Amino acid sequence: MSEVLHFSYKSIGNFVKLLATICWEKTASPRDITLWHQRFDNEASDELFEKFCEDCFPEGKTLDVPDIELIAEHAGEFLTKDPEAINNAIAYDKRYIDSWVYFKPDKKLVETSFGYHTSTVRDFLEDFFKDFDEVDGDYLERFIIENFEIRSDNLTVEMIARDCKRFSYLLNHRLAKRKGGGE
Repeated sequence: MSEVLHFSYKSIGNFVKLLATICWEKTASPRDITLWHQRFDNEASDELFEKFCEDCFPEGKTLDVPDIELIAEHAGEFLTKDPEAINNAIAYDKRYIDSWVYFKPDKKLVETSFGYHTSTVRDFLEDFFKDFDEVDGDYLERFIIENFEIRSDNLTVEMIARDCKRFSYLLNHRLAKRKGGGE
């Protein structure tokens, strides 16, 4: 037995978006479904779906289910690169992950186990300052306060930043070791 559905659409992009959303919701995680709707539930995204059709099928095509799935995958890939979608993902993860470190310059949020916030911050600092010869402790303290956010039950960014003398020493030691070929 089949069902008859009655719906209307405003444009080709709107119709393709509807079909791609149905495909996406069949396989995506609840997080990814939420992020999809946050980014695409607006009229402006209809044009995006027309572009996704052009990207996937430059010569044009009568669309079948595998074609709609391909467009949905293309839209999902778009969500990993679009600044608005990335910000939505970060905000979502900040709400639902219990313990994390967020590094603003890279827009990177890392889920962190209890007791690993400081080492996660240190890892970000080592990577960020890898091309520097030396980093001043006072500068490093300001940098940490201005560029990190954390969620922890017993630690704050300010507490980590106060540990800058040790961070600065370790960071400068590792930078010197890298420059000298020690690692």
